[in-house]
Amino acid sequence: MPRLHCLGEGDLVSTHKVFRGRHTGEWFGVPPSGKPVEFAVMDLTRYRDGLMFERWSLADALTLLQQTGALG
Repeated sequence: MPRLHCLGEGDLVSTHKVFRGRHTGEWFGVPPSGKPVEFAVMDLTRYRDGLMFERWSLADALTLLQQTGALG
């Protein structure tokens, strides 16, 4: 999982990364294709006392759905 960007300020850390894998199992009713998949994710995480306290995440689900054939 390559990290493209990682920024921190105070108790917040923001990361932008790309997940890569292979469609090997049924997903949203679509049988496995064996095709490679890749999608971007952005997270904003707040830490308190050295522990993850809050996390917000945004994933490029549309690209993943297209790559697996779940959108027709």
